[in-house]
Amino acid sequence: MTHGEGENSYAKNSSAQQKMTRKIWPLYVDAIKTLNLPGPKEVLRIVDFGCGSGPNCIENVEVIIEYVLKRYAEERKERPDIQVYFQDVPTNDFNTLFKHIFSTSSDKILGDNPKKYMVAAIPGSFLNHNLLPKSTVSIAVSTFALHWLNKFPKAVRDKMSTSYNGGHTDLHNSSLATVHACAKEAEEELDHFLAARATEVVHGGLVFLTFSVRQGEFYPYKADPVLHMQEDMWNQLVLEGVITEELRDDFNFPVYLRTLDEVHKALERYSCVFEIQKEESIVFHYSVDPLDDPEGSARYMTAVYRGANLDTYESYFGKTVTSIFFQRLEQGLYELFSCWRLGSPVPKHLQPMWTNTLTILLRRK
Repeated sequence: MTHGEGENSYAKNSSAQQKMTRKIWPLYVDAIKTLNLPGPKEVLRIVDFGCGSGPNCIENVEVIIEYVLKRYAEERKERPDIQVYFQDVPTNDFNTLFKHIFSTSSDKILGDNPKKYMVAAIPGSFLNHNLLPKSTVSIAVSTFALHWLNKFPKAVRDKMSTSYNGGHTDLHNSSLATVHACAKEAEEELDHFLAARATEVVHGGLVFLTFSVRQGEFYPYKADPVLHMQEDMWNQLVLEGVITEELRDDFNFPVYLRTLDEVHKALERYSCVFEIQKEESIVFHYSVDPLDDPEGSARYMTAVYRGANLDTYESYFGKTVTSIFFQRLEQGLYELFSCWRLGSPVPKHLQPMWTNTLTILLRRK
């Protein structure tokens, strides 16, 4: 995620994720009715795994807290202390995150009223088993984090491997062997995530997962045309001599969108630990209509991807090349959306097709 609060930051360019997160809030209500409520002398712990640095995670957690407090009030029970942990990798911009907490939630934390929750950060990988003590978490949340890969398979970058992804930064033109290699890595990472949560979450506790998945079959890999166009832009920069083939070939966009079948197989392995309470898949929308405003939509979607990926691209390609890339991406999206609007033909991988946002609510048995 792009650090800070500047024009290109994730904090300022994550409204698309915010819109989708707000759509899933009603799903929390029924799930929280099944939560084993801690007593007044205990602690109710909520952890946001892969929180990022923008205000969305704060808003999401505070909505969950409000639902929980409403249940305590309805049942006339004295509530315990509420401890919220925001977890992400050590390089996450926790400074900006905490600045948002104490500015947007000052009435809840620093005001005259009693604090509604206490807050702390946990740096580390959410794939590890040693982030939190056993059976201490009442509610685990992860929003728009599980489709990011912790690492890409070595074989994908090995020229001697049948899974080598040379010539590509995405997976839509990749071989079946390449997609299988990435799928295996994604499978292992989701397994590690679920295993860790199975250890940390108390019996009767809840796990709320929201992440992007792709529609259709396993292969060929089809996702968001905006994702796929990025590879076209990098290839164009190679042809123009702005970057070398070697530099492009060694870079792989660190996202793998699972199919629903892949997700279900992973959850089935933990059916003795977690009960699926609710599952809902909705199309991810960017808050704009490319057919209505191609130019504005191109500008907006470029900002969304810049906010999420600027730091990653600059650390690998450098600031100058990254700046050129995003200029090209915005122009390319404008031309693409104009074609959509006019009904003009476009390459198959750039035809209108959006990813789905999957929300799964689990209860620890």
